[in-house]
Amino acid sequence: MKIAIGMKSNFAFERFVTTLLKSDFYQNIQLYEENVQEINLLEDVIEFWNPELIILDSKLPSFDDLDILANQKEIEVVYFNADMEEVLNYVKGIFQENDEIEEPQKKEIHYVTDEVKKEIVFKDRVIEKEIIKTAYTSIPNKLIVVGSMWQGAGSTTLATNLSRAFAIRGMNVAYVEFPSSKPYMFDYLSIHAKEEQEERKYIDYANLIRKGRVINKRNGGWREYDIDWFVNDSRYEPIENFTYEEMLKYVYSINSTITIVDLSSNLHLSDVQKFLHHADDIYICVDPDPVKVDWLASITNEQGETKKQRKEKLVIDYLNSIEEKEGISYKFVNMKYTKSIDNQSLWTSLGKKPTAFFPIVDYEVLINLVWKSEFLYDLSNYQDLIEKSLKPIIVQNVPRQYYEINKNKTKNIKGILKAFKKGEKK
Repeated sequence: MKIAIGMKSNFAFERFVTTLLKSDFYQNIQLYEENVQEINLLEDVIEFWNPELIILDSKLPSFDDLDILANQKEIEVVYFNADMEEVLNYVKGIFQENDEIEEPQKKEIHYVTDEVKKEIVFKDRVIEKEIIKTAYTSIPNKLIVVGSMWQGAGSTTLATNLSRAFAIRGMNVAYVEFPSSKPYMFDYLSIHAKEEQEERKYIDYANLIRKGRVINKRNGGWREYDIDWFVNDSRYEPIENFTYEEMLKYVYSINSTITIVDLSSNLHLSDVQKFLHHADDIYICVDPDPVKVDWLASITNEQGETKKQRKEKLVIDYLNSIEEKEGISYKFVNMKYTKSIDNQSLWTSLGKKPTAFFPIVDYEVLINLVWKSEFLYDLSNYQDLIEKSLKPIIVQNVPRQYYEINKNKTKNIKGILKAFKKGEKK
């Protein structure tokens, strides 16, 4: 069977193709190797490739046109709303149905005369082709990147609490600590102490990838707080210069509905900037420290001419460039937010108003959380406040009907989120 695939992002396309080719029926599939996102490309694919099945992401900008064209050409379409497992099962079902079709039987016809026997093969002929539309309603797979404009701005605080907010809704969440960052979450979670207590061992994916080792997807990460943690093992020497290619391999090895990558203050690295192109959402943490805010300005000479650009200013320029030229948008998150200080100066320096505002928290509370390996989101007197601050991010990444789910019924939630709905045949 020939299949063409169109996804909203190239990251989603590459991830889906990789998963499809690893399936137990991939040898029967011929895949068109490009991501079909535009009507002109689909026309060429249909004319020269003649696919029997097209998988279309319903969030593609030109989805309606692509769907209409497939309709006209009488090609079976599967609507992809990021439930990868269900779509794979559907494609597998197609092959199983094909395997069950019996070969046309040969029948001998004997004539009354002694003429030579003639053999006739009866074959079914398809008069009309039924166009099948299958739609899945599910939580979209997301790659969310969280970074800090400068060290200490709060990317880890945002990324971990955001992970908890998604996890408590029953979603499959993975937190990834950027391998070149100084190890922090490994000790925060006290994994080294829990390994012996719980008789399980933490496997550091990043170190395996750096050594060129094979990754066993069943044994990686550390499962706790309903989150799969992929963090830097502090017992190893820090990894320097984790490359763009290694980062892609790292993320591809993680199969989660939502993958949150904490880049910390590494946004200036060229390999990190390449990686940003694969993100579905980019959130940059800033805090209203007036000295750090000044780093966003250019260094000028006495004549007012630009002499040098600081690292932070170069990061902003790069983000603005890919947003303007490539449509890769990014959003700021105002950390340590309080109305009692001047936030307008910060927003003016950034060039855009933040999309979310994470409240300032008593330092004593934060330190106590570190000692207990717990998270701010799980404190009863803070949860509503954190929920409110994270709402613009949460509703951006999950269907709104799941936002108001009663968080005390997480067992029921998990069943709900796995459900999918098939569309009627047309």
